[in-house]
Amino acid sequence: MVDYTELISKMTDEEKASLCSGADFWHTKGVARLGIPQMMLTDGPHGLRKQIGKSYFGFDCVNLTKGILWGWNGNQNAAYGGAKYAANGVPDVSADGMIAKCRDVSASGWDKLVPGEGLWMPGHWGLYIGDGLAVECTPIWDNGVQITGVGNIGVKGGYNSRVWKKHGKLPWIDYDTETVDKAVEDAKKTIKAKAGLADSTIKYLADYKYGDDLLKKLAAAMK
Repeated sequence: MVDYTELISKMTDEEKASLCSGADFWHTKGVARLGIPQMMLTDGPHGLRKQIGKSYFGFDCVNLTKGILWGWNGNQNAAYGGAKYAANGVPDVSADGMIAKCRDVSASGWDKLVPGEGLWMPGHWGLYIGDGLAVECTPIWDNGVQITGVGNIGVKGGYNSRVWKKHGKLPWIDYDTETVDKAVEDAKKTIKAKAGLADSTIKYLADYKYGDDLLKKLAAAMK
């Protein structure tokens, strides 16, 4: 490991001052005698453009969602991986702009999340994928597209966790909530018939944090 303190102590005042200017618009000056190379310093899309043609794709948080909705499919032979800018009526908006486009936006009801719902915190965006997990693109942890735990639901062993501020349904996605709701209603009927529980008791179970899942498991055990 490089001892930066020792390295800096060996630099002359002129060499230290040279790092405050640059070799060109993008690169620092190197110090060859100490093995310090030139380094490219950039941000945003300029840094991503450097990776063009290197067999992988670059996203920021909300562009991961926009790219998929625009048709990105990972095809390395297609321009932009198959995505077409602003396709399918999906606008080019920021993370804050994306949550503003969502419906049924809420800061509660995390136990009722449906796969495909957007997850938001100021300046950042992710997507819920089910089982208490989200997919997001972030520079922290593994620095890239990664699966993380939704801390609002609970801790998931083996996953980094984030607590989000709001969630909402994207207007360009059809959510299969009717099938889920029907399964829960069928489970209630089974429990009532098999166990003879009163409606008030079943409602108590349904209002539990993981009520829907609990009802379905109880009904399956009674069949």
